[in-house]
Amino acid sequence: MGLCAKPNDESIVSDMILMILISKAGSRHDLWVKRRVVRLVVASIVLFALVGCLGKPKKEVERYNKLFEEYHVKAIYGDKSTIYDDVNSMLKLAEEENSHYGKVLAHLDLAFFAAQDGQFEKMYKEVEIARASLDVNDNDFLKGYIYYVEGVINYNTDNTINALQSYNKAIHYFEDLGDSAMMTRTYLNKYSYYIVKGDYAQAKESLNK
Repeated sequence: MGLCAKPNDESIVSDMILMILISKAGSRHDLWVKRRVVRLVVASIVLFALVGCLGKPKKEVERYNKLFEEYHVKAIYGDKSTIYDDVNSMLKLAEEENSHYGKVLAHLDLAFFAAQDGQFEKMYKEVEIARASLDVNDNDFLKGYIYYVEGVINYNTDNTINALQSYNKAIHYFEDLGDSAMMTRTYLNKYSYYIVKGDYAQAKESLNK
């Protein structure tokens, strides 16, 4: 349980095997056999736990990405009435599970939607939390998404030059990931940027991508 956040089926089964084998070894009053059995079973528990922990990050990322996609689809197609409840629910889950990925993603989304709603104080607070939480071990999606969010923030605060730079950095990460959905969203944001600037040739190029 110390290796992973929660015990899994394998560790429970291993504990049961451990109790049975210790009982058998004890019944023969063979201390050497008892110790050897304990070591073997403890080693198997550690192996099961490590395998579980290695598989956990991928499942964790997939689960939070699914939540992310679900409420973003609602927001994109017009139903933003529950968006903050959805994001805060994900943040609560991430805090309960102590998920670094989930917490950073939730804070970025709180900043993203606050930027769209003009809630600048909340926007800066949330992006600051997310930025401070990022580390070198974070995956490319989080790195790309923070640039995307910063692009949205810069665009909504009329800092258009920095917005374009942020969007280009985001695209770099999303291209490496092959994330077509986020690339499309970023290019559409660049399209809006060029339309506002009156650069219709660049806007058309961005839209075609």
